Order: sequence, then structure tokens, then C-alpha cells
Amino acid sequence: MLLKLKVKPGRLLIVWTDNTTTEAVVNKRKSGDHEVNEEWKTIQDLLISEQLDILAKRVCSADNQADGLSRGDRSLSNPKDIVTISIPSDLALVLEQIVEC
Repeated sequence: MLLKLKVKPGRLLIVWTDNTTTEAVVNKRKSGDHEVNEEWKTIQDLLISEQLDILAKRVCSADNQADGLSRGDRSLSNPKDIVTISIPSDLALVLEQIVEC
């Protein structure tokens, strides 16, 4: 998504999350879970190659604007804000991208 949005190199991007595990992994740059660390290496490689950095910050679940989206509720979504991505072939059987609101 960052590549699709053409974020300028040198930027610090804030990832707002209501998940304390996600917050810890992003800010510590590692996890106690081997599979998560493997995924994190891929993310770090992308961030380094694009000269970007990310910082996780906490948002209460009640204030999380993306919470509904993560549960399939797109009633508050604006179609112009949809970013289409290429789904990796190894995930194509378990993920589907829906672009209409």
C-alpha cells in the first residue's frame, strides 16, 4: 500500500492500532513469534528500500475508525479512499479484495 500511495522517502508513518501486540511488535521491531518475525523482516526490507520508518501508536477500540472495516462494515467508507493492492499468489486462496462500497 505504501508503494501504491507513493509515499516520499524519509517519512515517518504512524500506524494507529487498538492492538497492544501489534503496537509492541512495530515499536520493538521484533516478536516472540518466529512466523511474525519472518513477516516483519519483509516489512523492514521494504521500509529500508523505500527509506521509510513506522511508529505504532495506541488508539482506543471505541475511537478506532478502522475497527468497523476490519469486521467487514464499510458503511462509513468513502470509495475514493480505497487503495487496491496486488494480493500475493500464496494468499490468493484465502484473501479476496472487494473494491466497491
